[in-house]
Amino acid sequence: MRQKLEKILKKNIALEHSAIVQYLLQSFNLKEVGEELEEIAKDEMRHMKYFMDELVKLGYKPHFGREAITLGESFEEMMKIDIEAEDMAIKTYSLQLEEVKEKNLEKLLIRVIEDEKIHRETFKGLLKLKEGVQKKEKKLKDREEKILRELLREEYKSILYYLHNFFSSKNREEFNLYLDLALESMKHFSYLGKFFRGEVDLDLEFQDFNEEDSLKKYKELKGRVRDELKKTLERIEGQEEYHLYKLRETLKKIHTLRVKF
Repeated sequence: MRQKLEKILKKNIALEHSAIVQYLLQSFNLKEVGEELEEIAKDEMRHMKYFMDELVKLGYKPHFGREAITLGESFEEMMKIDIEAEDMAIKTYSLQLEEVKEKNLEKLLIRVIEDEKIHRETFKGLLKLKEGVQKKEKKLKDREEKILRELLREEYKSILYYLHNFFSSKNREEFNLYLDLALESMKHFSYLGKFFRGEVDLDLEFQDFNEEDSLKKYKELKGRVRDELKKTLERIEGQEEYHLYKLRETLKKIHTLRVKF
């Protein structure tokens, strides 16, 4: 039974992870409905966290697998793809309900299914508003788009890293620190996305992340972009400096306490 639950939970994490990336990348291209897509992506992040909590409770390590994603070209195509994705999630979770007899997971699946139904109706409503909704015009230079792709990958890597540490942590201060840093990285991802148009390769395996190296990257790249984008990189740079400070101070404190005891 434990292995069966592991398989189900990892499948669900992968579905939610895919939905997060799909909706965020689409929000970069659909300015008029970007906020709606970001809000739905946040719901999917909560779902991923809920399933991850259950996986870790079973004694397994955090899992960050992901299904293949499809973005679509036109607004109409994107909304139809998203409706299909929600249909698939509802069907998958409903089938799991028929075979799962573990009470916590049953309750969780029921809650998530209801959320997915709301998402499906939201996408159907947005599809009706397709007239007048266009992709953002391309305003960035090729160099700036390349920089944005690099930084979006950097932030995505940091999200996975801090979430992994969040779910793995046994210390309350570490737990809170890594959750805060994961949420901040998600904000940075969103900040950058508002300038971006097109697709970015986020097919990354979980890997170590170095906050100091990331800060250096922002310091270096901010001088290669213009205007509002430069201000945004400077804003993120300031927040990254604080992240680095908090990491050093918190981990130093935890190390000191462990030595004492």
